[in-house]
Amino acid sequence: MRALALAACLASSAALADAPLLGDVAHGATLFKAYCASCHGADGRAQGSLSGSPAHRPSSLRAPSFLATHSDDDLIAAIRKGSAAGMPSFPRFPQLDLWDVLAFLRQGEIQVTDFFPDAAFFMAKPYTLDKDAKARVEEAIGRSLSDAESTLAVLAFYGQGHGGPQRVGLDPVSLDKLKPKDKDGYLVFLELPRGDGRGSASYGVAMGKDGHILRIATASGSDRGYAPFVGLGHKGRDVLLKPKGKRIPPKVEAEFGRAFVRALEAVTMFDKEERDRHWADTN
Repeated sequence: MRALALAACLASSAALADAPLLGDVAHGATLFKAYCASCHGADGRAQGSLSGSPAHRPSSLRAPSFLATHSDDDLIAAIRKGSAAGMPSFPRFPQLDLWDVLAFLRQGEIQVTDFFPDAAFFMAKPYTLDKDAKARVEEAIGRSLSDAESTLAVLAFYGQGHGGPQRVGLDPVSLDKLKPKDKDGYLVFLELPRGDGRGSASYGVAMGKDGHILRIATASGSDRGYAPFVGLGHKGRDVLLKPKGKRIPPKVEAEFGRAFVRALEAVTMFDKEERDRHWADTN
């Protein structure tokens, strides 16, 4: 029955390259534990017994930034072909089992389409802060950045559509669909302390075109502890995020301010690349 349901889903969504496909999460977890957990950990967060030292540990397959910048086709290709970094290939893995593994990886994580549900398209790309951007951030936060902190995924959303935004590839023809005048805003993922100051989590921070904060949420939804920051922020230097009349744990306020500076620098890199790509539109 599951095979018939999946076949029907595939047939009905042939025109939508990124339409979500059904998968059996429990079966996917069993397969992942059997074939992948020794390196990637049973939960996919890179804590396996063969994952190596922290410096050489595989990336977390459950990180929202990783999932956002890799389509289902990307993940399937990686499983089928393996990688130069040492991941083995599984060329004969049954297609239905592949969808089950993907369902396991994506279940319970932040859904990027929840932030701009009325957009028509979105693109996702990781950016590593260049020398100048990194220097500006380090000056602002008063310490050096790690390599992990220097790379952020930026998602940009465009236009109005129905049924949630569709992912656009990074090839020139696909990117031509995305016009700067149609841009709705950005989404960046940040590891932050929870709004109540207890523990940490991966957060999606949605921003408008001018850089003001629209929403801050985890996989479980908006975090009330971060609500005072909504509406603040803007592009440019000397960004001050000081909610008025709101009591926020000092650690949360400080960590979010430092992380937001990094997010804005990544968005600035995206904007520059977009301007270079569309220079002919205004010349």
